[in-house]
Amino acid sequence: MVNFITLMVTYRLSLLNMVLRILVVEDMKVSYDFVMRELAKILSMENFEFTNVKTIPTALDALEQDWDAILMDYYLGLQYGKRGESCFEHGADLVAYRREIEKAEPEKKKAHIIGFSASDLRNNDMMNAGAACCFLKHDEIGLAGVLEALVKH
Repeated sequence: MVNFITLMVTYRLSLLNMVLRILVVEDMKVSYDFVMRELAKILSMENFEFTNVKTIPTALDALEQDWDAILMDYYLGLQYGKRGESCFEHGADLVAYRREIEKAEPEKKKAHIIGFSASDLRNNDMMNAGAACCFLKHDEIGLAGVLEALVKH
C-alpha cells in the first residue's frame, strides 16, 4: 500500500513539474541559438527540454522517439536522407514521415508539430503534411504562446 501511495504522489508531483520534450529540427546554429535566446526572454525555460538536430538523417532517427512538440524548419540545407524507398528533401517531408509513424504506431504519443519557415508558402506545405500550426521565422512571440499553451494543457 505504501508503494502505491508513493507512486501516486510521485506521479502527481511529476505532473506539476512537467517538462515538455521538444525536438528542434534546424540546420543553422545561428537560427537555433537566436530562437532559444528569444524564447528564454519570454518563457520559463525550466518547463522545456530542447534537443536540436541539424540534418535530415539525424532528424529521421529522432522523429522515431516520443516528443511533446517538434519545431520543424523547412529548408535543411542540401542534405537528403533516405528511409526505405522514401527520399526526404525538406521539413514537409519530415512532418509527413512523423505522422506516418504515429499512424502506424497508435501507442506512440502524437507530437504537436510546429512548422517555422521564412515563407508562408513553405509553412503551408508543412500544414498540408500534418503540422498543427506554423509560424514565420522570428515570430518567437507566437511560438512561445503555443509552447506555453502546451505546458498548461
